[in-house]
Amino acid sequence: MCYHDWEKENWDTLIYSIQNNDCILMLGPDTAAEVVEGNRLTLTEILAKQLAVSINPEYRHEINTSDLAQVAQYYYKEKGRKSLEVKVSQFYRERNNVNDLYRCLAKLPFYLTVAVSHDKKLQAALEEKKEIIRVGYYNFRGDNPKMIEKWYPDKEGEKKLLFYLYGSVDEAKSLVLTEDDLLDFLVKLISFEKPIPSNILSQLHDGDKCFLFLGMGFRHWYMRIFLHVLQGEKKLSPSFAMERSELLDIDSDQLRQNVLFFRRRGCKIHIFKQELDHFVDELCKKFAQSSTETVRTVIHKEGPKVFISYSHENKDDAVKLYKEFEAEGLSPWMDNKSLRGGDLWDSEIEKTIEKADYFVVLQSSAFQNITESYVFKEIDCALERYKKFRADMRFIIPVSIDDSPPLPELSKFQTEKIDINKEEDIKELISLIKRDFGKRGNR
Repeated sequence: MCYHDWEKENWDTLIYSIQNNDCILMLGPDTAAEVVEGNRLTLTEILAKQLAVSINPEYRHEINTSDLAQVAQYYYKEKGRKSLEVKVSQFYRERNNVNDLYRCLAKLPFYLTVAVSHDKKLQAALEEKKEIIRVGYYNFRGDNPKMIEKWYPDKEGEKKLLFYLYGSVDEAKSLVLTEDDLLDFLVKLISFEKPIPSNILSQLHDGDKCFLFLGMGFRHWYMRIFLHVLQGEKKLSPSFAMERSELLDIDSDQLRQNVLFFRRRGCKIHIFKQELDHFVDELCKKFAQSSTETVRTVIHKEGPKVFISYSHENKDDAVKLYKEFEAEGLSPWMDNKSLRGGDLWDSEIEKTIEKADYFVVLQSSAFQNITESYVFKEIDCALERYKKFRADMRFIIPVSIDDSPPLPELSKFQTEKIDINKEEDIKELISLIKRDFGKRGNR
């Protein structure tokens, strides 16, 4: 059996992840469907059958007329790319009607939705809800921005982003349609010849983020490549995949092979068999019933996230502080402990500082003898982040571990002087952080 039954633990994990901006919605091509002559068909199946009518009957009986990429390949060879683009664009523009499934999805606070489909139903639902969103798309045939401008996913209250990975019907040349397109698209992603905008890619590769896949079509062979690109090698959180029940039995052997492939690579993907409409409706109801206060309590129990900045000469002292913080229930971070091989140093550290609750910098005489160090860049990042805090909030905590004067950049902040070899001094620092963190909810 390739799929699971939903359990309370699954619901709790998924809802908790959505509430904390740790869940990315992946909206697949099998999500949008209509009833045609008593049969429920996906939009891709309906479009494929419409295009197949125009294909030479000599070849039509040789292909799967429900497979859009395969049908589009033959249509393109006979009619040309322009004709194909016009047909596809018209088809989807006529089908922007909104149903309950998309209205429910529009209510959920997904900060990032990646649409692996051509329809704009979710966008129409969000616009119907009068919600202001950012919209972007990937162009496997043309140029892409290095990043989505003015979108800061870790900033509280930031607008939602809806990103069309298979291109946009508003720019038909960008659409992934034929089998050749799909192969070229995958090659571009793997080779990073035309990379996805960096601030989206960093979210997809974030090990703490989970995915909710809806109608992605995990039975298809290319999903192995697709997931390899999206997840990277360090996805730690479990992800959930909902597939239309009527489609799970199609190519079931391929689905089984894909599931085994994901598991062997350590991808924690749980595939569930349920009607998408029913699932999304149930998710909305459970999300509405969930207690925000309960979530806040869980976050508080996890302890504040503390970034530890230090010079190379004080590495042993930083490690000692890290261990003490961890033992007392804090969530410390330092490059020696937390960076993994292959991580992009700059982006990983900047992202971590942006998420941290506190920035602790060890000051010592070592700073008096150096003119260049990465720690100065970390301090600059922390000072930039501090600008977003209220004036009475504490974020940067300079910690002096000897008698050297404070760094000029940090002179306006209260310095905590401790003897790194005295356990009671470290305990007092930890107590200060915990007390301050406990007050934040009342400010």
